[in-house]
Amino acid sequence: MSFVLRFFHAPHVTNVREAVAWADAQPDTRDGPNPHFADFVERISEFYPDLSGDDDDDEDEGEESRNLWPEGLVSDDDDGPVVNVLINADMLDPGVMAAIAMHAGAAGLRVLDEQNGLLFGPGPKYIGLGDAAPTPLPEISDVARSLMTENVRGLRFDLSQRKIADALKSALGKGFTRAEGRSTAVVRRAHGDLHQILTVQVIRSTDRRNARAYCRLGFACESLANTWMPLLPATFVKRRANYDASAGGTELEFRWFLPELANGELPAMLSHATASRLLFGDAATLQHIVDGIEPWAAAALRPFLDVVRSVDDLIPLCLTDAALQHARTGPMAFPVYPAMLTLARRAGRDVLDAYAAAYRANRELPRLCALFKDPAGEHFDRLVEGLRALDRV
Repeated sequence: MSFVLRFFHAPHVTNVREAVAWADAQPDTRDGPNPHFADFVERISEFYPDLSGDDDDDEDEGEESRNLWPEGLVSDDDDGPVVNVLINADMLDPGVMAAIAMHAGAAGLRVLDEQNGLLFGPGPKYIGLGDAAPTPLPEISDVARSLMTENVRGLRFDLSQRKIADALKSALGKGFTRAEGRSTAVVRRAHGDLHQILTVQVIRSTDRRNARAYCRLGFACESLANTWMPLLPATFVKRRANYDASAGGTELEFRWFLPELANGELPAMLSHATASRLLFGDAATLQHIVDGIEPWAAAALRPFLDVVRSVDDLIPLCLTDAALQHARTGPMAFPVYPAMLTLARRAGRDVLDAYAAAYRANRELPRLCALFKDPAGEHFDRLVEGLRALDRV
């Protein structure tokens, strides 16, 4: 469903009736770009860019429903003193309208919603038909800023993730497939006893003007999972389904951000030159990232992954001094720590005891226990004791 908003520069207009009369009285002239509307387009595109010309839109069903501007949002020589813009009503809420009105006002424009009898501006306020005084606009929440598709400067985050993941898949070659999770793009393959997983996530940077791309390498091992899952309550095992859905149906039981690979026992060449925290805010930079990842993945990542195929291969990669320190002070994530303890048990009783002590000393363990409604931490003790008992069988 859609309706029309009318944008015009008329500082003297103060109510809906004056706005309708003034807009209707303007000649249908085409004397060149409307500078106020051009300014507005540049401003609002930071948060709600025009997706109508996206070449990839045809790949997915219903993409047009994700665009706030169904017929486009451009500034050109055909703009007159009044610019009528079609709005996707399904994407519009008070916070989004506040963003539109705020950026229109900054560009010197009034906004007329003739269908609902509302006039927006001047300033962060609107007046309804028959109202005696204007009403302040609501605040522009983070939800309103990212309601549509979480864009930065016209980059679709989901499409950006897909482009990076496609470059990885292309470089890694046969056997690797790509999947889509709730918030990630995933490249994976089954290799020996392991599932090898690369996840790509693109999110808004804290400055709200750029995006950051995160690449993570992970492994999952069914035989290890079959060991630790029976040792945990059903509520914990059930929670794993949430992680599977968010990561495209995978289990990130062992994971690193790619630059961290170079900080442990792995070769420095495995860290992509531009790092995994890839700050970008335009299509050219995204393309540079894609172009750089593909040869790196083919030359460094593929040869490394080809030889990592069993649980025994994971032991020297995961059970390092840096990993032990992370167990003691880093964030505790599920199902990473059950898998790490199970791997440590495979490396020997002393290694298991060292990792169990490190995780038990981690300040985040109480938070995790509270999350699972287990304030006494019984699940953790049950897991460790169950792993110790396996050695006595």
